[in-house]
Formats: sequence, C-alpha cells, structure tokens
Amino acid sequence: MKAVADELGVDRKTLNHHVSDRDTLLGLMALDAFSDTFSAVQVAAQGTWQDACRTFARGFTDSVISTGVLVEHLRVEESLATVALEATEAVIEKMIEAGFDDESAVRCLALLTNICMAFARDIVSISPNQESSRLQLLRRALEGRSRADFVNLSRIADSRVNTYTERQLDLSIDVFLNGAGVTFLDR
Repeated sequence: MKAVADELGVDRKTLNHHVSDRDTLLGLMALDAFSDTFSAVQVAAQGTWQDACRTFARGFTDSVISTGVLVEHLRVEESLATVALEATEAVIEKMIEAGFDDESAVRCLALLTNICMAFARDIVSISPNQESSRLQLLRRALEGRSRADFVNLSRIADSRVNTYTERQLDLSIDVFLNGAGVTFLDR
C-alpha cells in the first residue's frame, strides 16, 4: 500500500481511508479494467433477444478477460452491476419484449453471466501457448490405465479438441439461448 500511495503521490493514510487493504485495491483495479472494456458494449435496440444476449455475453466475456490476472479479484457486486446497468437494461427489455417474465429474464441473465465469467476465468488461467489443460488433465488421469476400460475418454484424450476458444464460447451461448427459449418461450 505504501508503494501505491507513493506512486499516486498521496499520503498512505489517505489511501488507507479509501482502500483498506490489498484485496480491495486489486478489486478496484480489476473493476477499472472491466469497466474500460464493458463501457463500450452497446446492445442494439432493433435486434432480437438472442442478438442482445450474444452481444452482452461477448462484451461481458471480453471485459472479464481484459482484467487479466486480476480476474480473481473481480467480484459481482454493486460496483460491477453499476457498470453494466445500461447493457443489462437493454437485454432485459429485449427478453421481456420476447415473452420472458421479469423473474425468468433475471434468472437467465444471471446464468448467462455465470457462463461468461467461468469461460473468461478459464481463458485467463491458461497461458497462450499451453495446450488445453482439460486434455492434459485427462491424459494424466488415464496414464497407467487400460485404454479398453476408457475407450471414449482415450479417444478424446488423443484428440486436439480445444475448449478454450471462441468456438466453445459460441457453443455455450447457443446452448443457453436454445435452453432459455425452450424453457420460457416455447411452452
């Protein structure tokens, strides 16, 4: 905290008045990185609820990824909600126009946010040149075991399926959209 106060050119006591500890400071830095990216997210008024959710999901995911190693300090709390108010309102409006009730829309958006947060944290946790850690884990788990006992998992372990790409995020968003539509609209 002393180094931060010195860098900012403020007294440490002043900094401690606003930021009580290292975790709070890192959380503020993560929120700032998230805000810089997410503030540019614009949900189109003329699109469908699915388009609105895709735009929100992509923007949210990219914004979480932009926090980099600070992602572990990004908390879903009032400050984060404030940053996302306009985009959230636009998505909820599109969902309600499509036939979702308030509770269903909020629950679906919470689920979509959780999907995006998990994907973004996965992306941040692996190094750019690292092979899919899921495949590495599977290969290590299968070491010393008979391939005949784990035919499907052995075949998958030999594959190059990378679940840390945009293709995985797109799949997650599509599954969410299809599930939400069937569960709440296609009754």
